[in-house]
Amino acid sequence: MFKDVLDIYNKHLPSILVLSITLVFPVTFFIQLVVVYVYESSTVLFPSIISLCLLIINFIVLFSPFRFLTHKDLSDEKVSLKELYAVFFSYFFYLLLFSIIVYAISVFGSFLILMPTIIGFSIIFLLPVFVDETSMKNHFRKAWLTLKSENIAVLGDIVIIFSVQILLWTILTYIIKDLENSFFFFLVLRALVNTFLYPLFYIYLTRKYGQLYEDRKWVTF
Repeated sequence: MFKDVLDIYNKHLPSILVLSITLVFPVTFFIQLVVVYVYESSTVLFPSIISLCLLIINFIVLFSPFRFLTHKDLSDEKVSLKELYAVFFSYFFYLLLFSIIVYAISVFGSFLILMPTIIGFSIIFLLPVFVDETSMKNHFRKAWLTLKSENIAVLGDIVIIFSVQILLWTILTYIIKDLENSFFFFLVLRALVNTFLYPLFYIYLTRKYGQLYEDRKWVTF
């Protein structure tokens, strides 16, 4: 699996670098700034909950072009940067709204036992894998069926993704703690970490769960 991910990454490295520099870095940097504002503002309620939502949104809204690239590679089809940008803008607001809605239901609905938080987070992470031209119902259906079958694996991947990011962020924070303007460098380095890690995560999740669904072809909801 990891060899396949690296093969796809290396094969499409020029396109991935362009997308990472023009999409992943600026979006991540902006969201990091907003997270800092949320934590430092005295008027924002539940800063931790809002910040976590922003970090999840950061990961989800950038997913679609890399998913599209991975599927094209698995189908031995060529893909252009124009197509990848078109996919990003086509699904940006859809993924943004879906993430916010499911996150809100997961966090606040968990108090009413409407949707356990962990299930909501898992669905948010799986949905971009199945984004295509079909309906929202089919997106949710595929994500839910995959989660029911591979719940432990999905949770494990979520933990790994967050753990790798936190580990690298912690190491970088320690390295630059004595530098002047370390706050600015800290935000830049965090954005750079995501810039190079996120494409690998996207390819891995698409390769693993997208192919898993196609191989099993579940027919019941």
